[in-house]
Amino acid sequence: MAPVSSTTPGGVEPAVLDAAAACALRYSIRRMTVEDIAREAGVSRATIYRVFRGGRDEIITRAVQREVDGFFAELAGRLEGISDPVELLARGLEEAHAMLAEHALWQKVAETEMDLVVSRLTVEAGRVVEYVADFLSRHLDEEVCGGPVTGDGSWGQTCGYLARMFLSYLEAPGGWDMTDPAEVRELVATQMLGRPPRGPT
Repeated sequence: MAPVSSTTPGGVEPAVLDAAAACALRYSIRRMTVEDIAREAGVSRATIYRVFRGGRDEIITRAVQREVDGFFAELAGRLEGISDPVELLARGLEEAHAMLAEHALWQKVAETEMDLVVSRLTVEAGRVVEYVADFLSRHLDEEVCGGPVTGDGSWGQTCGYLARMFLSYLEAPGGWDMTDPAEVRELVATQMLGRPPRGPT
């Protein structure tokens, strides 16, 4: 691979994080080394340690942060223009599950190396909840939602609650079928928004 065009930290960092993702997919997180990452990025080990003083562990942490940020930024883009609360949350769950299913690195990590990233994902969780809650607060109308779901009179608390519920079902949908649009909308309406179940048609 050709060397990166810039030797500044701003130019090296994305190249190294790209290389780390490629090496994790090729070798696994456990097996990849700083040498592997440097070779893939086209930089020296010394350059990597100047930018990532924590070495391999810092590279993995920052790579996880970048993947999380990119995932939710892409998800937000797919949901722009949707204001109906049931549709927004349901489409969000559907899109997020589809994105995870198509994410080769995530599938590999989830299958064999989740123990290596779970602590880093736990650290990221608080930041992700805030990001999702902020997105919901800007895209949903409190009156359309039927008032604060949490019953405490705070729209901000409601959005935080919905964000945590969203992430919970994204991680573990339980018996709900995320490939069935009607079932996902029933989940959102009854379990997340507290609306009564639909009667038989």
